Amino acid sequence: MKLINSSNTPMENFESECLNRIPADLLACSEMTDAERRFINGLIRYHRPKRILEIGVAEGAGSLVILNTIQDDSDAYLTSIDIADYHYNYSNANEKMHVGEVAKNCNNLDSSDSKWKLITGKDPVEVMESIGIIDFCIIDSGHVHPIESLNFLVVLPYLSADAIVVLHDIAIYRSYIPEFRNMHAPKLLFDSVVADKLLPCQRAYYNIAAFQITPGTRKYISNVFSMLSFRWDCPPAMLSNHYDYFLKHYNSDFVEYYLEAIRANVPLLAGQGTSVSVSPGLKKHFSSAWDDLVSKKGIILYGAGSNCLKLLEFWGTHKHLYAEVLLPPVFEIWDINADKISSVHNIPVVLPRFSTLNGSSDYAVIITLQSKGSYYFVSLEITKNGFSNVFEFDDILPMLTAKGLA
Repeated sequence: MKLINSSNTPMENFESECLNRIPADLLACSEMTDAERRFINGLIRYHRPKRILEIGVAEGAGSLVILNTIQDDSDAYLTSIDIADYHYNYSNANEKMHVGEVAKNCNNLDSSDSKWKLITGKDPVEVMESIGIIDFCIIDSGHVHPIESLNFLVVLPYLSADAIVVLHDIAIYRSYIPEFRNMHAPKLLFDSVVADKLLPCQRAYYNIAAFQITPGTRKYISNVFSMLSFRWDCPPAMLSNHYDYFLKHYNSDFVEYYLEAIRANVPLLAGQGTSVSVSPGLKKHFSSAWDDLVSKKGIILYGAGSNCLKLLEFWGTHKHLYAEVLLPPVFEIWDINADKISSVHNIPVVLPRFSTLNGSSDYAVIITLQSKGSYYFVSLEITKNGFSNVFEFDDILPMLTAKGLA
């Protein structure tokens, strides 16, 4: 692991005395330890970035540290983004703390427009193009996957060639507090990105770290896109806007990784009752896939088990959709155990009949098997018999979501 500090002084100790300018009472609510604040201070003092971006502001103690660190650099400027308008720990209407309030209340620091721009109520994907090139970025936002990985992928097109990225709460998932145990996002991102990395002096269970962009970061960014398929613990607020943004800034292979992650996770999220929003771009993608599906001469469900039942029951609750599905002249359920399963929802179950269907490219096959291993072998058999329109069960729910039905 190459370190990005060429001096012999640990980042936590590099010009750390300037932190003494911050009133102690303003740091009392900081969610960073003293060592973590000194780590950020040292990195900025050492590398002297001019354009700094902070994603995730909360009470503003981190903003306060950054503003303090760049006070004597007339060319340095901080932009802070938080998707919320109020601190998440203050839900009571009478106790609401505005995002960034601590930094705003520090009278001996310049937090004017000439030094700091605070953007609240927005996701980075909504405003990144208006911010421009960034030399130093701190990502300390939603620690549940995939939020921070998406934050990074949004920022990357605007990071300078040797920009520094800091991640906080990398070890939070090791906490004994149950609600923190699913906060894998910082660790997943840090371990998957290709870059030169810097750890703090305290290497055991480090909770903050940084990496510097190299040519390899962009060359192997597929690592991060591929990692998006890891289980999502909540949907990103601007799920579909990322699709439109990625289409603009990345090649189609990387966008396909993102779509695969959506296919893998949207059914799970919807099954948990989580609301998933879809924008015009993503809706067009999945909706056109659905329109193509129902335009076929016939639709075949391969597998008469629980997934088949779920799909039919779901369609049954949306009568207009159910009618749309049943419009093709052929609608069948295939299963190799058809002799044991006569029907599902009054639809007969028959043995696969590849040889009797002429023009198999006119048919769509939805594989509703639960076993991924079985899916692989069945899909090979289906394509070998000339069926080119093959869908996995998990492909269908994103299409339905895009149609506004899920």
